[in-house]
Amino acid sequence: MKRLLVTGGGTGGHIYPALALARAFLEGGGDREVRFVGSRRGLESTLVPEAGLPFSALPIRGFRGKGLVDRLLFLLELLPATFGALRILRGFRADAVVATGSFASLPLLLAARLVGRPYFLQEQNSVPGRVIALFAPGARALFLAYPEASERLSPRPPRFLAGNPLRTEFLQLAASRRSEREPGPLRLLAFGGSRGARRLNAALREALPRLMPERELEVVVQTGEAELEETRRALAGCGSGLRVDAYLHDMPRQMARADLVIARAGAMTLAEITLLGLPAILVPFPFAVDDHQTANAKALVDAGAAEMIVDSELDGSRLLAVLQPLLDESERREAMAAASASLGRPDAAATILAEMEKSLAASRGR
Repeated sequence: MKRLLVTGGGTGGHIYPALALARAFLEGGGDREVRFVGSRRGLESTLVPEAGLPFSALPIRGFRGKGLVDRLLFLLELLPATFGALRILRGFRADAVVATGSFASLPLLLAARLVGRPYFLQEQNSVPGRVIALFAPGARALFLAYPEASERLSPRPPRFLAGNPLRTEFLQLAASRRSEREPGPLRLLAFGGSRGARRLNAALREALPRLMPERELEVVVQTGEAELEETRRALAGCGSGLRVDAYLHDMPRQMARADLVIARAGAMTLAEITLLGLPAILVPFPFAVDDHQTANAKALVDAGAAEMIVDSELDGSRLLAVLQPLLDESERREAMAAASASLGRPDAAATILAEMEKSLAASRGR
Protein backbone atom coordinates (compact mmCIF):
# COMPACT_ATOMS: atom_id res chain seq x y z
CA MET A 1 0.00 0.00 0.00
CA LYS A 2 1.70 3.15 -1.25
CA ARG A 3 -1.14 5.64 -1.68
CA LEU A 4 -3.91 6.11 0.86
CA LEU A 5 -6.96 8.36 0.87
CA VAL A 6 -8.24 9.25 4.33
CA THR A 7 -11.66 10.77 4.86
CA GLY A 8 -13.83 11.93 7.75
CA GLY A 9 -14.69 15.24 9.30
CA GLY A 10 -17.21 17.68 10.61
CA THR A 11 -16.01 17.39 14.22
CA GLY A 12 -12.75 16.64 15.97
CA GLY A 13 -14.04 13.21 16.98
CA HIS A 14 -13.90 12.13 13.33
CA ILE A 15 -10.93 14.25 12.27
CA TYR A 16 -8.31 13.40 14.90
CA PRO A 17 -8.39 9.61 14.43
CA ALA A 18 -8.20 10.15 10.67
CA LEU A 19 -5.19 12.45 11.14
CA ALA A 20 -3.56 9.89 13.43
CA LEU A 21 -4.01 7.19 10.77
CA ALA A 22 -2.59 9.44 8.06
CA ARG A 23 0.46 10.27 10.20
CA ALA A 24 1.06 6.63 11.12
CA PHE A 25 0.84 5.64 7.45
CA LEU A 26 3.46 8.21 6.43
CA GLU A 27 5.72 7.19 9.30
CA GLY A 28 5.87 3.72 7.73
CA GLY A 29 8.56 5.13 5.45
CA GLY A 30 9.27 4.61 1.79
CA ASP A 31 7.61 6.64 -0.95
CA ARG A 32 4.18 6.61 0.66
CA GLU A 33 1.62 9.29 -0.15
CA VAL A 34 -1.54 10.25 1.70
CA ARG A 35 -4.32 12.72 0.98
CA PHE A 36 -7.14 13.79 3.29
CA VAL A 37 -10.57 14.32 1.72
CA GLY A 38 -13.32 16.19 3.57
CA SER A 39 -15.86 18.97 3.50
CA ARG A 40 -14.85 22.53 2.75
CA ARG A 41 -17.29 23.56 5.51
CA GLY A 42 -15.99 21.22 8.20
CA LEU A 43 -13.33 21.74 10.84
CA GLU A 44 -11.06 19.47 8.79
CA SER A 45 -10.61 22.26 6.22
CA THR A 46 -8.60 24.09 8.90
CA LEU A 47 -7.09 21.29 10.98
CA VAL A 48 -5.71 19.16 8.15
CA PRO A 49 -3.69 21.91 6.39
CA GLU A 50 -2.46 23.05 9.82
CA ALA A 51 -1.18 19.50 10.35
CA GLY A 52 0.79 19.78 7.10
CA LEU A 53 -1.16 17.16 5.15
CA PRO A 54 -2.54 17.54 1.60
CA PHE A 55 -6.26 18.28 1.72
CA SER A 56 -8.98 18.07 -0.93
CA ALA A 57 -12.22 19.87 -0.10
CA LEU A 58 -15.60 18.76 -1.39
CA PRO A 59 -18.84 20.80 -1.45
CA ILE A 60 -20.85 18.75 1.06
CA ARG A 61 -22.75 19.73 4.20
CA GLY A 62 -24.24 17.89 7.16
CA PHE A 63 -27.80 16.58 7.02
CA ARG A 64 -28.47 14.99 10.42
CA GLY A 65 -30.70 17.11 12.64
CA LYS A 66 -30.97 19.86 10.01
CA GLY A 67 -34.02 21.62 8.65
CA LEU A 68 -35.71 20.97 5.31
CA VAL A 69 -33.66 23.59 3.42
CA ASP A 70 -30.33 22.17 4.58
CA ARG A 71 -31.43 18.65 3.70
CA LEU A 72 -32.41 19.74 0.19
CA LEU A 73 -29.08 21.54 -0.21
CA PHE A 74 -27.30 18.41 0.96
CA LEU A 75 -29.01 16.36 -1.76
CA LEU A 76 -28.18 19.00 -4.38
CA GLU A 77 -24.52 19.00 -3.33
CA LEU A 78 -24.11 15.25 -3.08
CA LEU A 79 -23.90 14.65 -6.84
CA PRO A 80 -21.18 17.23 -7.61
CA ALA A 81 -19.32 16.21 -4.43
CA THR A 82 -19.36 12.57 -5.58
CA PHE A 83 -18.07 13.54 -9.04
CA GLY A 84 -15.32 15.50 -7.29
CA ALA A 85 -14.48 12.45 -5.20
CA LEU A 86 -14.31 10.30 -8.36
CA ARG A 87 -11.81 12.75 -9.87
CA ILE A 88 -9.69 12.54 -6.70
CA LEU A 89 -9.78 8.74 -6.74
CA ARG A 90 -8.65 8.57 -10.36
CA GLY A 91 -6.07 11.32 -10.10
CA PHE A 92 -4.46 10.14 -6.88
CA ARG A 93 -4.62 6.44 -7.83
CA ALA A 94 -5.12 5.40 -4.21
CA ASP A 95 -4.63 1.77 -3.25
CA ALA A 96 -7.37 2.10 -0.63
CA VAL A 97 -9.68 4.48 1.23
CA VAL A 98 -10.10 4.57 4.99
CA ALA A 99 -13.00 6.51 6.50
CA THR A 100 -13.75 7.59 10.05
CA GLY A 101 -17.33 8.59 9.29
CA SER A 102 -19.64 11.65 9.20
CA PHE A 103 -21.22 13.40 6.23
CA ALA A 104 -17.75 14.56 5.13
CA SER A 105 -16.74 11.00 4.23
CA LEU A 106 -19.90 10.14 2.31
CA PRO A 107 -18.90 11.37 -1.21
CA LEU A 108 -15.55 9.54 -1.23
CA LEU A 109 -17.09 6.34 0.13
CA LEU A 110 -19.83 6.53 -2.50
CA ALA A 111 -17.22 7.08 -5.22
CA ALA A 112 -15.12 4.16 -3.94
CA ARG A 113 -18.14 1.88 -4.01
CA LEU A 114 -19.09 3.00 -7.53
CA VAL A 115 -15.66 2.17 -9.00
CA GLY A 116 -14.90 -0.85 -6.80
CA ARG A 117 -11.99 0.71 -4.93
CA PRO A 118 -11.34 -1.08 -1.60
CA TYR A 119 -12.40 0.88 1.46
CA PHE A 120 -12.12 0.37 5.21
CA LEU A 121 -14.15 1.89 8.05
CA GLN A 122 -13.13 3.01 11.56
CA GLU A 123 -15.92 3.62 14.09
CA GLN A 124 -15.06 5.57 17.25
CA ASN A 125 -18.21 5.11 19.31
CA SER A 126 -20.31 2.40 20.94
CA VAL A 127 -23.19 3.42 18.68
CA PRO A 128 -22.10 3.55 15.00
CA GLY A 129 -22.85 6.61 12.92
CA ARG A 130 -25.23 6.39 9.98
CA VAL A 131 -22.57 6.73 7.28
CA ILE A 132 -20.49 3.94 8.81
CA ALA A 133 -23.58 1.72 9.12
CA LEU A 134 -24.64 2.50 5.53
CA PHE A 135 -21.30 1.56 3.97
CA ALA A 136 -20.37 -1.31 6.31
CA PRO A 137 -21.73 -4.11 4.04
CA GLY A 138 -19.24 -3.25 1.28
CA ALA A 139 -16.21 -2.56 3.45
CA ARG A 140 -13.11 -4.74 3.37
CA ALA A 141 -12.96 -4.55 7.16
CA LEU A 142 -14.43 -2.67 10.12
CA PHE A 143 -12.21 -1.31 12.90
CA LEU A 144 -14.07 -0.73 16.15
CA ALA A 145 -13.26 0.95 19.45
CA TYR A 146 -16.11 -0.74 21.38
CA PRO A 147 -17.36 -4.31 20.90
CA GLU A 148 -20.95 -3.11 21.33
CA ALA A 149 -20.76 -1.33 17.97
CA SER A 150 -20.52 -4.67 16.16
CA GLU A 151 -24.09 -5.55 17.09
CA ARG A 152 -25.41 -2.62 15.04
CA LEU A 153 -23.34 -3.23 11.89
CA SER A 154 -23.56 -5.62 8.97
CA PRO A 155 -22.17 -9.09 9.82
CA ARG A 156 -20.56 -9.38 6.39
CA PRO A 157 -17.12 -7.74 6.66
CA PRO A 158 -14.45 -8.89 9.12
CA ARG A 159 -14.13 -6.63 12.14
CA PHE A 160 -11.32 -5.87 14.56
CA LEU A 161 -11.45 -4.35 18.03
CA ALA A 162 -8.60 -1.94 17.38
CA GLY A 163 -9.40 1.13 19.48
CA ASN A 164 -9.22 4.77 18.41
CA PRO A 165 -6.00 6.08 16.81
CA LEU A 166 -4.50 8.90 18.86
CA ARG A 167 -2.13 11.79 18.32
CA THR A 168 1.58 11.15 18.77
CA GLU A 169 1.67 13.59 21.71
CA PHE A 170 -0.60 11.33 23.75
CA LEU A 171 1.36 8.20 22.86
CA GLN A 172 4.60 9.83 24.02
CA LEU A 173 3.04 11.19 27.21
CA ALA A 174 1.49 7.82 28.04
CA ALA A 175 4.93 6.23 28.10
CA SER A 176 6.41 8.95 30.34
CA ARG A 177 3.38 8.92 32.68
CA ARG A 178 3.79 5.21 33.31
CA SER A 179 7.45 5.68 34.27
CA GLU A 180 7.03 8.24 37.06
CA ARG A 181 4.36 10.57 38.47
CA GLU A 182 5.35 14.19 38.96
CA PRO A 183 5.56 15.00 42.70
CA GLY A 184 2.93 17.24 44.27
CA PRO A 185 -0.67 17.24 45.51
CA LEU A 186 -3.54 15.41 43.84
CA ARG A 187 -4.39 16.92 40.47
CA LEU A 188 -7.93 17.24 39.16
CA LEU A 189 -8.67 18.14 35.52
CA ALA A 190 -12.19 19.19 34.47
CA PHE A 191 -13.27 20.02 30.93
CA GLY A 192 -16.31 19.85 28.71
CA GLY A 193 -14.72 20.09 25.28
CA SER A 194 -13.23 23.04 23.42
CA ARG A 195 -16.37 25.13 23.91
CA GLY A 196 -16.91 24.02 27.49
CA ALA A 197 -20.06 22.53 29.00
CA ARG A 198 -22.46 24.91 30.71
CA ARG A 199 -23.91 22.44 33.20
CA LEU A 200 -20.48 21.12 34.17
CA ASN A 201 -19.15 24.66 34.63
CA ALA A 202 -22.10 25.50 36.90
CA ALA A 203 -21.53 22.39 39.03
CA LEU A 204 -17.83 23.23 39.37
CA ARG A 205 -18.67 26.79 40.45
CA GLU A 206 -20.79 25.31 43.25
CA ALA A 207 -18.51 22.45 44.24
CA LEU A 208 -14.95 23.78 44.16
CA PRO A 209 -15.37 26.57 46.76
CA ARG A 210 -16.69 23.90 49.16
CA LEU A 211 -13.93 21.45 48.29
CA MET A 212 -10.64 23.25 47.80
CA PRO A 213 -10.26 25.05 51.15
CA GLU A 214 -10.49 21.70 52.94
CA ARG A 215 -7.70 19.85 51.10
CA GLU A 216 -4.51 20.31 49.13
CA LEU A 217 -5.39 20.06 45.47
CA GLU A 218 -4.31 21.30 42.08
CA VAL A 219 -7.34 21.87 39.87
CA VAL A 220 -7.36 22.81 36.17
CA VAL A 221 -10.70 23.78 34.59
CA GLN A 222 -11.40 24.39 30.92
CA THR A 223 -14.59 26.43 30.62
CA GLY A 224 -14.89 27.51 27.00
CA GLU A 225 -14.84 31.21 26.12
CA ALA A 226 -18.47 32.03 26.99
CA GLU A 227 -18.25 31.23 30.71
CA LEU A 228 -14.61 31.99 31.44
CA GLU A 229 -15.03 35.24 33.34
CA GLU A 230 -18.11 34.10 35.28
CA THR A 231 -16.28 30.97 36.40
CA ARG A 232 -13.13 32.86 37.31
CA ARG A 233 -15.14 35.28 39.48
CA ALA A 234 -17.02 32.47 41.21
CA LEU A 235 -13.81 30.58 41.99
CA ALA A 236 -11.61 33.56 42.87
CA GLY A 237 -11.36 32.48 46.52
CA CYS A 238 -10.17 28.93 45.79
CA GLY A 239 -6.50 29.77 46.07
CA SER A 240 -3.35 29.41 43.99
CA GLY A 241 -3.93 25.72 43.26
CA LEU A 242 -6.62 26.58 40.72
CA ARG A 243 -6.20 27.34 37.03
CA VAL A 244 -9.21 28.37 34.93
CA ASP A 245 -8.82 28.84 31.17
CA ALA A 246 -11.17 29.06 28.21
CA TYR A 247 -9.09 26.57 26.25
CA LEU A 248 -6.14 24.38 27.23
CA HIS A 249 -3.55 24.50 24.47
CA ASP A 250 -1.46 22.10 26.54
CA MET A 251 -4.28 19.59 27.01
CA PRO A 252 -2.13 16.47 26.36
CA ARG A 253 0.28 17.54 29.12
CA GLN A 254 -2.54 18.47 31.52
CA MET A 255 -4.18 15.09 31.03
CA ALA A 256 -0.88 13.30 31.55
CA ARG A 257 -0.33 15.19 34.85
CA ALA A 258 -3.86 14.57 36.18
CA ASP A 259 -4.78 12.01 38.84
CA LEU A 260 -8.52 12.26 38.14
CA VAL A 261 -10.56 13.65 35.24
CA ILE A 262 -14.09 15.09 35.06
CA ALA A 263 -15.26 15.22 31.45
CA ARG A 264 -17.89 14.54 28.82
CA ALA A 265 -17.78 11.10 27.18
CA GLY A 266 -16.80 11.71 23.58
CA ALA A 267 -15.02 8.76 21.99
CA MET A 268 -11.67 10.47 21.56
CA THR A 269 -11.71 11.89 25.09
CA LEU A 270 -12.25 8.38 26.45
CA ALA A 271 -9.51 6.99 24.20
CA GLU A 272 -7.11 9.56 25.65
CA ILE A 273 -8.26 8.88 29.22
CA THR A 274 -7.77 5.12 28.90
CA LEU A 275 -4.47 5.44 27.06
CA LEU A 276 -3.16 7.46 30.02
CA GLY A 277 -4.82 5.14 32.57
CA LEU A 278 -6.88 7.84 34.27
CA PRO A 279 -9.83 7.31 36.60
CA ALA A 280 -12.73 9.52 35.54
CA ILE A 281 -16.07 11.03 36.42
CA LEU A 282 -18.03 11.16 33.18
CA VAL A 283 -21.02 13.37 32.39
CA PRO A 284 -22.27 12.29 28.94
CA PHE A 285 -23.63 15.01 26.66
CA PRO A 286 -27.34 14.14 26.55
CA PHE A 287 -27.95 15.46 23.02
CA ALA A 288 -25.20 13.47 21.29
CA VAL A 289 -26.44 11.56 18.24
CA ASP A 290 -28.25 8.38 19.36
CA ASP A 291 -27.09 9.17 22.91
CA HIS A 292 -23.78 7.54 22.02
CA GLN A 293 -21.88 9.32 24.80
CA THR A 294 -23.91 7.51 27.44
CA ALA A 295 -23.11 4.19 25.76
CA ASN A 296 -19.42 5.18 25.62
CA ALA A 297 -19.39 6.10 29.31
CA LYS A 298 -21.20 2.93 30.35
CA ALA A 299 -18.41 0.83 28.83
CA LEU A 300 -15.91 2.48 31.19
CA VAL A 301 -18.25 2.28 34.17
CA ASP A 302 -18.85 -1.45 33.56
CA ALA A 303 -15.08 -1.99 33.43
CA GLY A 304 -14.61 -0.21 36.77
CA ALA A 305 -12.67 2.67 35.20
CA ALA A 306 -15.16 5.50 35.74
CA GLU A 307 -18.16 6.87 37.60
CA MET A 308 -21.01 8.39 35.61
CA ILE A 309 -23.33 11.29 36.47
CA VAL A 310 -26.38 11.85 34.28
CA ASP A 311 -26.37 15.41 32.93
CA SER A 312 -29.85 16.20 34.24
CA GLU A 313 -28.76 15.22 37.77
CA LEU A 314 -25.53 17.21 37.76
CA ASP A 315 -25.12 20.03 40.27
CA GLY A 316 -22.52 20.96 42.86
CA SER A 317 -23.84 18.62 45.55
CA ARG A 318 -24.10 15.63 43.23
CA LEU A 319 -20.61 16.24 41.93
CA LEU A 320 -19.20 16.46 45.45
CA ALA A 321 -20.96 13.25 46.46
CA VAL A 322 -19.13 11.36 43.71
CA LEU A 323 -15.85 13.29 43.80
CA GLN A 324 -15.02 13.38 47.50
CA PRO A 325 -14.85 9.59 48.02
CA LEU A 326 -12.54 9.28 45.02
CA LEU A 327 -10.22 11.92 46.42
CA ASP A 328 -10.22 10.25 49.84
CA GLU A 329 -9.73 6.63 48.74
CA SER A 330 -6.37 6.19 47.03
CA GLU A 331 -6.80 2.41 46.64
CA ARG A 332 -10.06 2.93 44.80
CA ARG A 333 -8.46 5.50 42.48
CA GLU A 334 -5.61 3.10 41.79
CA ALA A 335 -8.02 0.28 40.95
CA MET A 336 -9.94 2.56 38.59
CA ALA A 337 -6.69 3.71 36.99
CA ALA A 338 -5.64 0.10 36.38
CA ALA A 339 -9.04 -0.69 34.85
CA SER A 340 -8.77 2.41 32.67
CA ALA A 341 -5.28 1.48 31.47
CA SER A 342 -6.48 -2.02 30.59
CA LEU A 343 -8.85 -0.42 28.05
CA GLY A 344 -6.21 1.79 26.44
CA ARG A 345 -4.98 0.85 22.96
CA PRO A 346 -1.73 2.61 22.10
CA ASP A 347 -1.28 0.42 19.01
CA ALA A 348 -4.64 1.30 17.41
CA ALA A 349 -3.27 3.02 14.30
CA ALA A 350 -0.60 0.34 13.74
CA THR A 351 -3.19 -2.44 14.12
CA ILE A 352 -5.55 -0.82 11.62
CA LEU A 353 -2.86 -0.22 9.00
CA ALA A 354 -1.44 -3.74 9.40
CA GLU A 355 -4.85 -5.35 8.90
CA MET A 356 -5.50 -3.15 5.88
CA GLU A 357 -2.20 -4.31 4.35
CA LYS A 358 -3.12 -7.95 5.01
CA SER A 359 -6.53 -7.53 3.41
CA LEU A 360 -5.12 -5.88 0.29
CA ALA A 361 -2.35 -8.46 -0.01
CA ALA A 362 -4.89 -11.30 0.27
CA SER A 363 -7.02 -9.82 -2.51
CA ARG A 364 -3.98 -9.42 -4.77
CA GLY A 365 -3.08 -13.06 -4.18
CA ARG A 366 -6.44 -14.40 -5.36
